[in-house]
Amino acid sequence: MVPPAPIQVILTGNNIDTLLVVAERVKATVSEVAGTREEDISVEGENPEIAISVDRQKMALFHLTMDQVGGTMQNAFAGNTD
Repeated sequence: MVPPAPIQVILTGNNIDTLLVVAERVKATVSEVAGTREEDISVEGENPEIAISVDRQKMALFHLTMDQVGGTMQNAFAGNTD
């Protein structure tokens, strides 16, 4: 007998709340299919992704380095465990 193959449904979008609602609907639909088991919802990384453009001319006006700006952004988004 051939072992069952896993199936993965990947949802993408800009609104995490909407994605979670849709994921619940998909999970409910999949769970109704005979032979399915271990249906689960996972959120990869559990953090939304964000793209940031830095104005280097404004950084220079305030005598800031990219390391300083990057470190500040990292602390703002992820916190500091020091």
